[in-house]
Amino acid sequence: MTSEFEETKKRLSELAVVINEFKSEAVQLKVLEWILKEWSTDSAARDSYKPPIAKKSPAKRKKAPSSGASDVQIDKPPRSRTSGGRPGPGKMIDRLVSEGFFKSHRTISQITNYCKEKYAYIYALQDFSSTLGRAIRAGKLGREKNQDNQYEYFEP
Repeated sequence: MTSEFEETKKRLSELAVVINEFKSEAVQLKVLEWILKEWSTDSAARDSYKPPIAKKSPAKRKKAPSSGASDVQIDKPPRSRTSGGRPGPGKMIDRLVSEGFFKSHRTISQITNYCKEKYAYIYALQDFSSTLGRAIRAGKLGREKNQDNQYEYFEP
């Protein structure tokens, strides 16, 4: 028995260099299982050998944080895209056009001040710049420079 062990140990140390060249541990195990199967002197063991089937571990789910006393989940209705909040710059420009705000020439600062005073919506000046450009290209508005070298927007 000891001589068989020593012989197997010697053979494995010779093959270790070749087996370790495989980067995947799974491949290394498969090669080692195949070699041990071939070295087996017991024909019954050789005939009944079945390589183990690798089982995939189930994917871990993240647990939702509990809100306190009960773990009962209450389904909330989905939020509507139009529920509350201030309208975007595009909607506000459309609203101002429909109200007739642009019947006279208006600068961007006048537009933001009007929205702040009348609707209590605060917009930055740059919020309207691209929207006004689109409105000009669509033909909804026109623009001209005034004496202060600022653009004024108006209904054409």
